[in-house]
Amino acid sequence: MLCVSRLMPDSYLFLYRKVVYSALEKLFQVHQCPSMVSLYHMLVHFQTFQAHQQANAIHRCFTSRNTDLLVRAYHVYVHPLLEYNSVIWSPHLKCNTEAIETVQRRFTKRLPGYHRHSYSERLWLLQLPSLETRRLQNDLIWCYKTVFGHTITYSDFFKCS
Repeated sequence: MLCVSRLMPDSYLFLYRKVVYSALEKLFQVHQCPSMVSLYHMLVHFQTFQAHQQANAIHRCFTSRNTDLLVRAYHVYVHPLLEYNSVIWSPHLKCNTEAIETVQRRFTKRLPGYHRHSYSERLWLLQLPSLETRRLQNDLIWCYKTVFGHTITYSDFFKCS
């Protein structure tokens, strides 16, 4: 795991997490019906915040400026954060999809020699799909597995009594 403590002082990171967690706890403790849109926006924002931290840590921690190595590190450390359970929480609002895509856009722009290219050119040169395309691929794979019975059901683990 990458150490991201140099990116943001611990007190600020702790304060940010405390505010997000306290807001989530407040929504659930009050027993009001929370606005799922605002809760969803907070979760997307928190996830993109963590992904930006990891992407920035890659640029700071690696002394090598080898593009292939940096892109490989991005795949290992950042993609799982952005693609975890994407079938379930896949964003449908334009502001959320743009927020998620901004992580990859900023990372590729900071690569040496790629800042002058447009985002689509950078993706083509690095042979990377956009994150929206990756979410669509994951959705199609999940649909295929569901249709042809390759998914795990609750009956595999639990017995109804």
